[in-house]
Amino acid sequence: EQRRRERSTPSGELLYELDGRWRLAVGDIIDLIEAPVAGTVSEVRNGVGLTFRTDARGTAGASAFGAPVRGRLEIAATAGGEVRAAGIDVARKGTILVVGARVDAETLIRARAMGVRGVIVGGLAGKERRDLIASGERQLAGRHRLEPFALLVLDGTLRRPISGPHMEIFRALAGRTVGILVDPPVLVFDEPNLELPLPPTDLVRIRSGPRAGAEGRWAGLAGVRRFGSGVHLDAGRIELASGEIVTAPLADLERYE
Repeated sequence: EQRRRERSTPSGELLYELDGRWRLAVGDIIDLIEAPVAGTVSEVRNGVGLTFRTDARGTAGASAFGAPVRGRLEIAATAGGEVRAAGIDVARKGTILVVGARVDAETLIRARAMGVRGVIVGGLAGKERRDLIASGERQLAGRHRLEPFALLVLDGTLRRPISGPHMEIFRALAGRTVGILVDPPVLVFDEPNLELPLPPTDLVRIRSGPRAGAEGRWAGLAGVRRFGSGVHLDAGRIELASGEIVTAPLADLERYE
């Protein structure tokens, strides 16, 4: 009786014998890509990526990594706060979390393990980024399938509170479905009827220095002032919410548009 040497399975795998050993052949791996917002695909490059156009709105960050994701937006911390690993549980599954000014690698790794789809943070140190990437690489090496996860960094590596205008947008979107794109790094949302709060035209933010992250209203030029290390720079005056007027170099100030 002739033995059957090969067979195919419903999953597309082929079992066959070669040189007295059984081997398994598989076809191309096909992954389902879930777009974070509605759009029209304009370009597809096999094994590389795809490009699509969308009418959705968004707010940009400084950097992002991971994969495009979508989920329900939740605010887990205040603008200057921080979420620890113990504060992440399975109840957060499927969400995109706003976690405040800073987050450590342990919290990010736990968030991904608990099914959180994405994290939005004010700043991220280089070490935390490297630890998160290394954790993902170890899981892939161990044949563990990772769910899509994205991290959106709004400012950079310095610890600064999330800006007031950003927090106002997040509060307006809380409980709604949003998405994170990695290239470009941006939070996107398809809510055409949602009116978003606009920041005052004279609102400025201090980007660096001892008052990094502080916001206030522009109070006019202050001329050339002396700052740390004896450096003289063109400066401006900012009226903080407390009523205090401070002086900062013009190069350290940013406005919102």
